[in-house]
Amino acid sequence: MASAPRSSAGPACGPSAPHPPPAAAKNEDMCEDCHDREGKVFCTVCKSVYCIECDAAVHVRSRKDHERVPADRRPALCEKHKKEVEGYCAQEERLVCASCMTPVGECSGHLHAIKLIDAAADTAREELQDLGENFKGAVSKYQDQIGSLKALQTALNERLNQLEAAATLGVAAQATLTAVRAHAAVPVLQHCKEYKKQAEEAWGTMLRHAGDPDAWREKWVELTVAVCSCTEVDPSEIFGGEKEESEEEVEKLAPPATLRGLSLFDDSDDESSEVAASSSEEEEKEEENEGDNTWQRNVERIKANASSLAEVDFQGQLPGDNGAQQLATALKNNTHVTTLNLARCGIGAGGATVLAAALRNNFTLHNLNLSGNVLGAAGVAAIVGIVPSTQIRDLELRETGLNAGGVRAVVECLRAKSNLLELDLSSNDIRDEGAAQIAAALKVNNTLTKLDVRSNNIGNEGARELGAALRVNSALQVLQLPLNDIGPAGARALADGLKVNTTLEQLRIYNNQIGPDGACAFADALRVNSSLKTLILFYNKIGDVGACALAAALHDNATLSELDADQNDFGNEGARAFLQALKVNVNIAKLDMSYCGKVSKDLLAEIAALVVSPARAAARDGEADTKPAREIPLA
Repeated sequence: MASAPRSSAGPACGPSAPHPPPAAAKNEDMCEDCHDREGKVFCTVCKSVYCIECDAAVHVRSRKDHERVPADRRPALCEKHKKEVEGYCAQEERLVCASCMTPVGECSGHLHAIKLIDAAADTAREELQDLGENFKGAVSKYQDQIGSLKALQTALNERLNQLEAAATLGVAAQATLTAVRAHAAVPVLQHCKEYKKQAEEAWGTMLRHAGDPDAWREKWVELTVAVCSCTEVDPSEIFGGEKEESEEEVEKLAPPATLRGLSLFDDSDDESSEVAASSSEEEEKEEENEGDNTWQRNVERIKANASSLAEVDFQGQLPGDNGAQQLATALKNNTHVTTLNLARCGIGAGGATVLAAALRNNFTLHNLNLSGNVLGAAGVAAIVGIVPSTQIRDLELRETGLNAGGVRAVVECLRAKSNLLELDLSSNDIRDEGAAQIAAALKVNNTLTKLDVRSNNIGNEGARELGAALRVNSALQVLQLPLNDIGPAGARALADGLKVNTTLEQLRIYNNQIGPDGACAFADALRVNSSLKTLILFYNKIGDVGACALAAALHDNATLSELDADQNDFGNEGARAFLQALKVNVNIAKLDMSYCGKVSKDLLAEIAALVVSPARAAARDGEADTKPAREIPLA
């Protein structure tokens, strides 16, 4: 997709400009475009933070002239105007920029309280040094009391560990006994395969956490006697030693320090059980490496069907198709996992196929994320093919290598009766052909509420088919089309669909090529549409003609609450039209024009003040007279 160059009149803000979804609180450390990845790059022109992927999609391809630095080196920005700070206001206790210190700025009445940043830093440093000295004095004064409290805390922790070990010991021993007694007269070593993992995990827990040696030995003898009385296996077959050894002799075989890792059952019919001795040094090393095998422990918990493990995040952890195979085995009988994040795990078509087979009859998983894995057409087909037989409601498949030829499986899924509510196919390559196929499926689908096909090289033909689908679809609420190649013709088709659609609430079509004609088409749709609440179309070069048309439509529209018209190459004429519209339409709670370089700062400030004025808020809440007294005064 070819992106349009930025306007030279002001800071260019592409698809990664700071425009978070209206319901989400802004996180300064997250990517301003996708909102779900950590920001790694800061653009000194856009004044925004992007993840590696979004930065590559915008700057590397078409914004090479923008200077970018690592996110941790970004300059501090003024909270009010998002400009680089130049001083510190002691009265407001915040960093301020040049706009704050102008005659009309927030700090114009107390310029005497503003210091240069270096001077303010020196003052703050001196204050911190004074505080540090006072703190050292306080610590020295109460050092004895702190030592006593630490000693008490250590004693309490030791007692807590003893109680926890005792409780764990009892549970583990009971679980092992239950597993053994379930096959009362059956040889354990050959016929208890179905209980093998459960018993081994319980046994390992008991050996690791038994803090009281006497209690441990007591449980050991109890287990030994139980096994002997409930099975045809002699104690020596499990614990070693001679068959004639007494209970006292068996007890001697069970020192806790030498039997950690003991396996009760064979791994196969031909292999015998082994007693693995592990030294304290090995245990310490295992604890140090605990973080490296978190995914393996979680896979084991999934296999054990742990009820506490409902939301599982394996993003970037699972080792490709091999890890997918292990996870698939664990998932086959799991009934508790509801959310599974497998983004960027190096999974291919083979891994996706085995996961699909494991999930085919799963009725508890609701959210599945496989984004950033090169699944290809075969892998995507395997995953979407099992959706109708599951309870999956949210499926994320962005950046999975899907192209137009692989969309057929997605279409079949959408045509089938399923529980799927949200589908993310962004950052793929479905083009017009794929968009047309999906649009045809939307005409008969009555469950999908959110579709994201941003950055898919969709042009006017694909947009035309999606617009036709909007005419008949009665379920879709959110449609995401940013970073495509949609021009005026495609915009007109989408707008025609909006004229009769009654369910779509959000349309995001920023960073396309709709121009003034496309903006005029959306303006015509806004005059009659009664469902759309959010329209995001920044960076579309609509100009003053498009801006005036949209502003005029706001005089008649009663439902739109958020409009983002930023970076659209219009000047004071378009901005004044929006100002007049805001005085009539009190439903607009957010109008973003913060980077319109051709609009005067005073006019932008006037519009911003009107948007947040108490009179408008009161009118929206029904606390003020909203009859057509057409002028809403500035706050």
